[in-house]
Amino acid sequence: MSGVKEELKYIENAIYNKKVADNVNLVGAEVTFRDFSTLMIDRLNAESANFKASIFDEASFNDCSFENTNFQSCSLKCIHAVDSNFKNTNFKDANLKGGKIFISFGTKACFDDADLSGVQLDDFSLIEASFKNASLINVNVVDSNFQKADFQGANFFNASFNEVDFCGANLIGVNLEGATFKNCNFEEVIIEPERRKILDK
Repeated sequence: MSGVKEELKYIENAIYNKKVADNVNLVGAEVTFRDFSTLMIDRLNAESANFKASIFDEASFNDCSFENTNFQSCSLKCIHAVDSNFKNTNFKDANLKGGKIFISFGTKACFDDADLSGVQLDDFSLIEASFKNASLINVNVVDSNFQKADFQGANFFNASFNEVDFCGANLIGVNLEGATFKNCNFEEVIIEPERRKILDK
């Protein structure tokens, strides 16, 4: 664990000095209930790390790997992530309000009960991801892939989707009030028959 302690000290110094941390290894680390607000980091490998209930508000991630990482109940407000791996990442009950995630992928990631209000997603592949009962109010999603994603009970109020693939996605019980869809694919989508016409507008 001494390696993890050294890496965390390096991160703390980078945050304090407002510098970008680079090439950090936190694979499998147990780092819960910690404040990483305003962290700027490139090439972080945090695969299988546990950050439960930690704070990452206004953090910036570039070329990072969070495969199988646990962000359950974390605060990630206004994060900025680019070119990162969120495969099987757990964001259950996390707060991602106002965040921006670009050119990334998150196959089978979990966003159940998470707050993604005002989030911007661009070129984000979330095949088979789960968003059950998540809040996607006022999200802006462009050129992204939600194939076979599960949105049961999610809130799409005033959300905007442009060039998004919902093929095979589950939209049962989703609040679609005010949501707009431009050039989206709804092939094999699962939704109440009486609400299908909303998607075909």
